[in-house]
Amino acid sequence: MKKVTIQESPKEINIDDLEININQCQDNSIKVLTKYNTVEYVEGVLLIIDKNKQAKALAHAWNKLNEIHFDTTKEKNWKGEGFDEIIEVRYLEVKSYLKNEMNEITDFSDKTKQIVKEMNEELTKSKDNEL
Repeated sequence: MKKVTIQESPKEINIDDLEININQCQDNSIKVLTKYNTVEYVEGVLLIIDKNKQAKALAHAWNKLNEIHFDTTKEKNWKGEGFDEIIEVRYLEVKSYLKNEMNEITDFSDKTKQIVKEMNEELTKSKDNEL
């Protein structure tokens, strides 16, 4: 697992014509991968920290082009009510896939699910979840 920094979509990636929906990160990332052959699908973990320093881990998918990681779900949908409570989002890459490897992806891997479960158990054990 590797911590990564998310940037805006690279200039050569145009997502204006794609329907990018909230809570559909896997589908969104696959749409970008399908449109652009050189883009990779990335599976990993989001660690979301709110203004009360409470944290929660979630399985998440985004894309990368070369070494530029970008999250179209966040770019298009993380705005407005509810999202103003979030003070920090950390991205942890578990695995990336090329387009020709995507036929095997139907859900998050067992490894990603296990990491999310373990992280949330640790966060629950922590008295104040301060990070």
